[in-house]
Amino acid sequence: MKEKNFFSVLWTIVDHEGVSGLMKGSLVRVFDTLSTTFLTSTIRPSIETALGQSSNLIEPSCIVTSSILLYPLRILVRRLQSQTALDEKQSPLAKFSLILKKEGPSSFYSGFPFFILLTFIHHLTQLSIQNTLQ
Repeated sequence: MKEKNFFSVLWTIVDHEGVSGLMKGSLVRVFDTLSTTFLTSTIRPSIETALGQSSNLIEPSCIVTSSILLYPLRILVRRLQSQTALDEKQSPLAKFSLILKKEGPSSFYSGFPFFILLTFIHHLTQLSIQNTLQ
């Protein structure tokens, strides 16, 4: 069996799927970041006005809200990315319907509590670093 290195894998992807194959799943990351940023910038001023001060809980609240809304999309993208060449390629809508029918709606939130925990740990670490630098 031929040993595969980084460049041979890249070439295989480009050869079979084109250059766009290298970008699979990147749109979800961009959408996730934009939605969190949008929620934070939209909600933060009204909460700060209501509280009369800035709160460290605003951003995590926005992150959780966007995560609840977007986590099913992450699951769908992960499943689409894990399709092998031997699998029948499916459109995102067909894959969504198949997951919903075979596994039920709860499968779109598998691993969600762990994801939220990691998100909060990451956010608290960033806050700690910011406070240390100030």
